[in-house]
Amino acid sequence: MLGAEEVAISTTAQSLATHGATIPAGTTEMLVVPQASGALHHHPTGTPSTTFGHAVAALEPFVLEHHQLASKVAADSGTPNVVLVYLG
Repeated sequence: MLGAEEVAISTTAQSLATHGATIPAGTTEMLVVPQASGALHHHPTGTPSTTFGHAVAALEPFVLEHHQLASKVAADSGTPNVVLVYLG
């Protein structure tokens, strides 16, 4: 494990880095754990919305591989937090 942090996700589809994540050099995978405050959508190549992309319910973690670290993420509503765990 290279580190972990908590980041707020807005309803604007942006990369995790643009949402404020500091992804360490050498990160090969990222575990993303949405907190109880809300669901989100992510997409590795497109722009997610409440109706497009991979839907992720609150408290359901998912993994982004190295080639997906720039995936765009958007909250369905509000600004829920996610815990990001960086793996190398």
